[in-house]
Amino acid sequence: MVAGFPAPRPAYRPEGPLAFLIIIIDTYGINIRNGVSHAQAGRGAHRADRGARGPTTSSIRGMGMRSKLLITALSAILLLSSVAVYVPPTAGAAPTASGPIYIEGDPDLVAQAAANGWPGSGTEADPYVIAGLSFTGNDWAMLITLVNLHLVIRDCTFDGYYAALQISATTNVTVTNNTIIGGYEAIIVHNTDGGNEISENTVDGASIGIFLRNACNNTVANNTVVDTSDYGFLVEGSDNNTIQGNYVMSSWCGIGLAFSDNNSIDTNTITEVDTGIFLAYLGYDNVISGNHIEYTDEDMGGIVAADTPNKNIITGNAVKFVGKGSGADSTVIIVAATIVIVVILAAALVVYRTKKSA
Repeated sequence: MVAGFPAPRPAYRPEGPLAFLIIIIDTYGINIRNGVSHAQAGRGAHRADRGARGPTTSSIRGMGMRSKLLITALSAILLLSSVAVYVPPTAGAAPTASGPIYIEGDPDLVAQAAANGWPGSGTEADPYVIAGLSFTGNDWAMLITLVNLHLVIRDCTFDGYYAALQISATTNVTVTNNTIIGGYEAIIVHNTDGGNEISENTVDGASIGIFLRNACNNTVANNTVVDTSDYGFLVEGSDNNTIQGNYVMSSWCGIGLAFSDNNSIDTNTITEVDTGIFLAYLGYDNVISGNHIEYTDEDMGGIVAADTPNKNIITGNAVKFVGKGSGADSTVIIVAATIVIVVILAAALVVYRTKKSA
């Protein structure tokens, strides 16, 4: 793995239901630290003569019951709010707009790095780095071919390209933490013989998320691919690749393999797809293991092997048919429950306050 990921989880600050709770506390004068309300503190002033003897048994009992009620309710709300409500940190500097980048061979990479101020020297310890760029267009944004020097492409955005980022006949390229929106093929690795890593990228709305075509000995790990019309990942004519720890949601097929041997497809999460993993056309010795699949088309299946010899290993996968439109977003449920609890607590406090004033 290269430097720069994974990023730490954003911290949360009190907003939404939690902020509403703080307003209620301020409005009704509840002092949680001391376990008494401001009204109780006021009553204590004219009972100073009893202070030396300490509070009465009845006042201790009353304070304990109210404190326990408030602390229990507030603890539940704070717990739910900490899970459901957080605000991401303020975004950093916006990416720099760029035209298409075409690199052909190591000398061209060295020349363009010098001209554009890309840091690095092309070694494994000090790769060239292309970072923080934004591409918008309709054909291709970045094409890297015939390169063997070490290169990292990270923190870039690609919007609307037919084929956003292409790596051809190239080794030692790491593509990480980029965002690709729309288009047909988001990331393509083809005619390569290894050493490339595609990791921690987000693809949203392409037809094919990440495509390995005649590409061997590559690692595709921890990417997120959503809303692809055809495949989340497609491996075609490609051997000895690792497809690991990726997340696919909402696609016709999560991961497809064709004419491909000796690939490891493991610990991926695939949801809201017609079919999870599809093996076709003479694939040998692929290992499909430890994947979590929820598929929606009962006629297809979670893992389908068609026109494929029985020489693949399929083991330890969790496969579940969920049907169309089943399930619910857990975050929505938690937020709704939090709001309900806050409203109930607010109503209870109003009633309590009204009775005390009567």
